[in-house]
Amino acid sequence: MDQNLERLGSRELAAQLRDQILGGKLAPGSKLRSYRELAAEHDLAINTVREAVRILEQEGRVIIRHGSGAYVAETGTRTPEDQLRDLRSELEDVRRQLRKATSALSATEERLTEAMERLSR
Repeated sequence: MDQNLERLGSRELAAQLRDQILGGKLAPGSKLRSYRELAAEHDLAINTVREAVRILEQEGRVIIRHGSGAYVAETGTRTPEDQLRDLRSELEDVRRQLRKATSALSATEERLTEAMERLSR
């Protein structure tokens, strides 16, 4: 299957499953049908189905338990706004770590420069 068609299929399936979750047809805690069953039902490749479920996992709508299956996340799941807030927080943490590492690197460069100057005297 063409990769663009696969992406389109995974987005369409994710939208259908999302609608079922939001509409209450798939209740929190319930297990999604297997990838194989969903693939047969929607005439898609298993990899396409897997990608659709990953999309829903990234949205916080399903939880994938390896070896067990995918389950609808409990109510009070994270909204896209919650996810964005979490990502911004993670980004700020990374920035803080980078500033700390940059500071340590600068100090190391200064010590190295001083040591090289002493050696060249």
